[in-house]
Amino acid sequence: MRNYGQHTAVLCGLRHSRGAWVVTMDDDLQNPPEEIGKLAEAAARGPYDLVVGRYERSAIRSTGRIGSRSSAG
Repeated sequence: MRNYGQHTAVLCGLRHSRGAWVVTMDDDLQNPPEEIGKLAEAAARGPYDLVVGRYERSAIRSTGRIGSRSSAG
């Protein structure tokens, strides 16, 4: 099979999911799976369709930000 990218893989997983909740994560463990509990707790506090985590500023090193910049234009 051909590799069609991360977005296609995520959509495929969402189409096949059957649970009440879905958590998407990259396989590089940049975000620790231990944080899923925090997302579940936040989702349980209200009638939300989506819960999103974010980094604290101090958690991202400047070298990581440089490495993630796009090389395009």
